[in-house]
Amino acid sequence: MLCAIIAIDPAEPDRWNLAAGDMPAMLGEVMLADAIRHSAPLPVFKTPMTWLGRGGAGVCPLDWPAFVREVLWAGVD
Repeated sequence: MLCAIIAIDPAEPDRWNLAAGDMPAMLGEVMLADAIRHSAPLPVFKTPMTWLGRGGAGVCPLDWPAFVREVLWAGVD
C-alpha cells in the first residue's frame, strides 16, 4: 500500500508539498485500475484540492512523467 501525506494550502491550491511518505505518481491510483477494467473514462484533476473536492472520483497526477508512464503502460502484460 502506498502512503503519502500531501500538504495543501487552500488559498493556493496549485501549490502543494509532500509532507511525509514516498511520492506517488498520482492520487487515486485505484480509479485508474477501475477505469481500465471497465473501459470507462477517467477524470484527471489538476490539483489535489480539486481531486478531494470531487470525492477522489478520478486521479490527480503528482509526478507527471511517472503518471504518463503508468497510464501508458497500465493494463499491458
